Amino acid sequence: MKNIHLLPTDKPSRLHYYYYFDGQPVYGLSTTNLSWRDGRHIYITSDEEITGFENNIWVIKGERIFFWQNTMALVSNNKPRKIILTTDQDLITDGVQAIDDEFLEWFVKNPSCEFVGIKSKKIRVDKNFNDISHWNRFKYEIIISKEDSKQEGYICPHTKIQCDDECCVSAEDCHITFSLASGMVDCDEPKQETLNKINNMNEEIKKQINLLQEEQTRVKQFINENNFNCTTAPYVIAKQYRDEIKKHIGILKMNLEK
Repeated sequence: MKNIHLLPTDKPSRLHYYYYFDGQPVYGLSTTNLSWRDGRHIYITSDEEITGFENNIWVIKGERIFFWQNTMALVSNNKPRKIILTTDQDLITDGVQAIDDEFLEWFVKNPSCEFVGIKSKKIRVDKNFNDISHWNRFKYEIIISKEDSKQEGYICPHTKIQCDDECCVSAEDCHITFSLASGMVDCDEPKQETLNKINNMNEEIKKQINLLQEEQTRVKQFINENNFNCTTAPYVIAKQYRDEIKKHIGILKMNLEK
C-alpha cells in the first residue's frame, strides 16, 4: 500500500507540477514557498492503521485531509491513515514533522514513487522537533533505498544525462559505458532516440515558458487598462502574481538542456 500522497494546493508550496512527459509527471522544486495554481503538497502516512483511540492527529482519507479526534466514528473497512510527514505548512505549524530537502530533491527525480520506508525513534523534542529534555515524541526518518536512487557521478558530456546501473552494464543499449571497477567513463555519440527525448522535453518547457510570459502580459494589460495606482490593492495583488510567474519562468529556464 502506498504511503506517499500527493495533493494539489492553492496555498504556497515549494513543489510544483509542470507537465506530463514520457509517461510520468514533471515537478519543479523552488527554494522558497510560492503561490502557484499547480502547487503540490506531499503527505507521508504511517503503515499502521489507526485504532480509533488516537486523539488530535492529522489523517488522510482519499484526498481529504482532516483532524482526527477520538470522538469520531471509525469505519473498519475504510480507515484514514495518520500523517507523519508533510510539506503542508498548516500541518507543520500544528506539530506534524516537515519533510526535509533531501527527500524533496530525490522525489523530483523519482516522481512515480508511491512508497518509502520509514524509521522512527523516540527522542526528547519540542513541537518544532528541537531537542529538549522534557518531552518525548517520535521523530521519523525517510529511508531511500539504493535500488530506488539513481546512480550519481557519471554524466555524459554530450547529453548531460545521468547514467544508471542498468544502462552501464549493457553497452549495446546505451551510449554511455564505464567500468564499475575503474570508474573510467567512455561516452560515444548519443543515440538519436535520446536526443529526440531531450528535444521534446525542451520544446515542452519552452511552451510552458511562453504560456507564462503571455500570462504576464495579460496581467500587465489589466493593470494599465484600469489605471490602477501602485498603492491600490488590485495593483499590489497583480504585481505579486507577476513576480511569482517570473520566479517560475526562471525555474523552467534552469531546466532547459544546454
